[in-house]
Amino acid sequence: MLGEIRRTKRSGLYGGLAAAAGCLVTWIIFGREGMTFAVGMVFFVMYGFLTDRNDRMAYDDQGIILYTVWGKAMPYDWSRIIKVDTAVEQLPERRYNVGLVLRTCVKERNGETTTYRFPYKHYTGLNEFLAFSNCRCKK
Repeated sequence: MLGEIRRTKRSGLYGGLAAAAGCLVTWIIFGREGMTFAVGMVFFVMYGFLTDRNDRMAYDDQGIILYTVWGKAMPYDWSRIIKVDTAVEQLPERRYNVGLVLRTCVKERNGETTTYRFPYKHYTGLNEFLAFSNCRCKK
């Protein structure tokens, strides 16, 4: 693969710290009964770890490969990529928080269009991919 878009270390660190603090507070407030909540928080920590490890996109001259949180690869060749651009949109973590997002629109096998969003706040390698896709489209 030529390049890769990955989550930043800082975004995963904050999620892990928030889940760990939630575990501790739940255990302090609810005592033994809070252990059920604490076990649930452990699953959130594991999901956050999987997200930081697997949520990425790789690209090269043949196309892109998007990876889900569970590690499943979804390859798309460049003929199925409709558009790559940036926009200022609402970020997923807060309702009134907006930021710069890289949008990649792809055509699925069933003909539907899907847009994948990568916030600049949470991912690295976005500018390199944007430059690569712009140069590739001009050829």
